[in-house]
Amino acid sequence: MYKFCSKCGHKTTLDARFCSKCGLKLEDIVFSYEDPVDYTEESDAGSQSTAELHTESFPADGIDKISSSCRLYNVEVTTSDTKEILISWEKTESWRLDPQINGNTLNLKEHNRLGMHNIHDFFHNSGHNVIKIELPKSKKFDLNLENETGQITLTDIEVLNQAELRSTIGRIKVNNLKAPEALLVSTGTGSIRTSGLNVGQNVRLTSQIGKIIAEDVKTTTFVANNTSGRCSLSDITASQQVTVTGGVGELLLDRITSDKMDIKMNASGNINCQNLYSNSSISIYNSVGNITCGIRDDAVNYTTHCHSDQGQNNYPEISGSGNKHLNVRTSLGSVDIFFTGSKEKKES
Repeated sequence: MYKFCSKCGHKTTLDARFCSKCGLKLEDIVFSYEDPVDYTEESDAGSQSTAELHTESFPADGIDKISSSCRLYNVEVTTSDTKEILISWEKTESWRLDPQINGNTLNLKEHNRLGMHNIHDFFHNSGHNVIKIELPKSKKFDLNLENETGQITLTDIEVLNQAELRSTIGRIKVNNLKAPEALLVSTGTGSIRTSGLNVGQNVRLTSQIGKIIAEDVKTTTFVANNTSGRCSLSDITASQQVTVTGGVGELLLDRITSDKMDIKMNASGNINCQNLYSNSSISIYNSVGNITCGIRDDAVNYTTHCHSDQGQNNYPEISGSGNKHLNVRTSLGSVDIFFTGSKEKKES
């Protein structure tokens, strides 16, 4: 029986009070493991993985929703010609996945000894750390996936109604997703990257600290909220509303089409917009920073209000008498507005 330091993994005797390698007080956190092999970093090179690949299948009939709750492992969701739901993961001595069917929901919950992976797993796993969810193409499911530190990846998915993805510090990637209702994606300090979205009602992307990248999106309302970091959006088409909010960082928008747009930087950073097209109104506000705004339309179609409290302004404060409205304002920074002509005129 040995005692392992939770900080560096060094093996000590059971009666040791302090780690002889890093000095951590071992009475605070103790990992005990009965094994004659030395699991120090020096012997790691010759060790073999103890992770064991495990796969379970579940009938698709009667299941309408897939839900996961994980701390450390990555989650990957794909589709194939399989007739059943296939779940595969690597089982270790301190970690396991517990799939259960509750009503019409398949729940996947991660369980860890002492609330985390032990030292044995850190030194003796394959490094894949992935839960793979393979769904049949013949049936659609709602998705509710959550983890803390791992990555969530969706590829070529058509959901039943909506997908909700949440991570504390992990990355979230969504490629080619179709949903009749909504896609809701949120992360604390991780990043979000989406492409090829076709969502009937609402797309909402939220990151506290981390970048948001979204391209090729078709929906009714699109919302991106980034407290700190870069938000880069391109080829977004929303039939009703586009709302983009930033705190500290940069907002980059290109080829955005919507009935109404509301773009706002609340703290400090630059807003750079190109090829915006609106059916009725565009509102852009920046607290501290510059605004560059390119409108894919004719100036005669707009009534424009443009103002900078302290900075240069390339456009009159009030101009035009069109039925569309453009309101651009910054408290501290410059404003640069330009119209590139209507889409119809460009194509002709």
